Amino acid sequence: MPRGSSKQRGAAREPDLLPTVLSKQEVKRILEATDNLKHRCMLQLLYAGGLRIGEVINLRITDVRSDRNLLYLCGDKGKKNCTTLLSQKLLENLRITSNISPKCGCLRGRRAGSTQ
Repeated sequence: MPRGSSKQRGAAREPDLLPTVLSKQEVKRILEATDNLKHRCMLQLLYAGGLRIGEVINLRITDVRSDRNLLYLCGDKGKKNCTTLLSQKLLENLRITSNISPKCGCLRGRRAGSTQ
């Protein structure tokens, strides 16, 4: 094949690796590793809800659709809107931790940008 040809082969692509799946006991240990309910909610959202850390930090009370057990994410990665399921237990925990105004992220800390 000539050097400037558009049919040149690129580098071989590495195969996609499957994610490591945790056992129920491992997940339970991770969730019980913290006594802080807000941090436990964050871990549950990351693992069970499949959210990214930025989505968890920017989560607002208005994103929770408790009547349908859904979480509505606006303009996440790729600027696309999506929904994810919320377990009843996580919904109850979110209600306990979200005793602040809907204008602020429902899992934010006392200081701006903090999750402490």
